[in-house]
Parts: sequence; C-alpha cells; structure tokens
Amino acid sequence: MEATGLLGASEIEAAVTKIWIQPEPSNLVGPWLKNLLILYLRHIHGECELDWTTFFLEGAPLLKKIYIEVWDHTCWGYEENELTKDFMEKCEILYQKKTDISWETPDAVKHYSLKQLIIKGYQMEEKFNRYIKRVLKAAVNLELIILLDSGRCECCKFSPATRYPRTEEERILIKKQILEWACSPIKIGIGT
Repeated sequence: MEATGLLGASEIEAAVTKIWIQPEPSNLVGPWLKNLLILYLRHIHGECELDWTTFFLEGAPLLKKIYIEVWDHTCWGYEENELTKDFMEKCEILYQKKTDISWETPDAVKHYSLKQLIIKGYQMEEKFNRYIKRVLKAAVNLELIILLDSGRCECCKFSPATRYPRTEEERILIKKQILEWACSPIKIGIGT
C-alpha cells in the first residue's frame, strides 16, 4: 500500500508496505485492501495467467493505479539472503497448495476509482488481451493504459526475447483492439 500526497522517491520507498496474500476469499482479504490506492505486482512469471489479479478490483474500492511487471527471467546474480529464502519458501508452499478458491472477479463487479493500468512485460498474447478486456469491463473510469517492454535485467543484463509490439503496424493494431473493448475514451501508450 502506498501513502498519498506529494512525496519524494525516498519518502515513497519508506511509505511502501509489502504484504503477502495467499489465496483467500475476497471477503477475508478485503479489510486488508480497503484503503489500497496504488498496487505494484512485480516479478509475475511470464507463464502465469494474469486474471487472478482482478480480485484486487473487488477488494480495493479506492485503487487508482495498477502496475504489473511480468518477468520470466530468474537471475541468480542477486545475493541470497533470509528474505529471499523466506519468499521462495512461501512460493513453494503456495504452488503446492490445492485450493478451490477463485481469485477472479465476477463479471458483474464495477470499479469506479481505477484510472491507470500499466503492464511492463506486455506481450502480444491472448492472456494479456483477455486481462485487459476484464479490467476495461470492470474499471468503468479507466483513463490510461500503458504497455511496456520487459527491458533488461539490472543484475545480469539479460534481455528476453518477447512478442512485444515493435513495429508501428503492431502498435496501431493493439491500440485499435483496446479502443474497441473500451466503453469510454481512453489513452493508450506503448513504449519501452
């Protein structure tokens, strides 16, 4: 969760609260998310679906901005520490856990506060398009979608081969598709 107001980069970094959310019904996680304004979801593996993230629209009614970073590169250049080990253990438990809980937002959910959706690591694939459609359907006041390339790994300089829209024709096609899905005017940015 982020603090609001005009803060500098170091103040924002200090104000950020990181939480771990396991698959639970939205009525249980809702109290934790009710004041969430800005959501950063980082290091989502490229093979994972994104639909699960829409439960935030139901649980966080004040949410104004979603930033999703999809990244399928595991870099072993980072120094392993207790936080890294703890995170990896939680991931293993979560992936092994069988659950019947749906993280997807029901089609009838409408979100009135979300203004921006930013996806870093966007690819011209059905799962990304399906996700954007779902967000557009739920977030009735969405004003801006920004689609970014994954970039390079800061540690090892790895640059993944992606299906990011590189040509002007591909970018026009993606913008046209998104505008067809939108119910109201929306700005679309495609950059690196």
